Amino acid sequence: MIDLVDVLDGDRGKNYPTSDDFDISGHTLFLKWYAEPDDVMYAAMHYRNDEIPNEGVIKATIDYTCYKANAEKAVPKFKYYKMCMDELKEVLDTEIKPLINPL
Repeated sequence: MIDLVDVLDGDRGKNYPTSDDFDISGHTLFLKWYAEPDDVMYAAMHYRNDEIPNEGVIKATIDYTCYKANAEKAVPKFKYYKMCMDELKEVLDTEIKPLINPL
């Protein structure tokens, strides 16, 4: 992945993440939701019955302040949490669930 992405530090201002803020693991940039990579990985590893096992932990560690500082049109906090969880569930349903329950 590092061969596919060039991170230019400081090109968008002081609030924009630098290369040190990215945790590149496989094909996923965990910075997208400003969530802790270990929490997202735990959700992927323990995803069963269409439930995110540690949803409360992920919501508690999502960095809304960082998102808001870098978003052009930031949504309210409660909508941001729902958006993140809906998107995570979509990824888990399309990427993880087929690995758990193959055809």
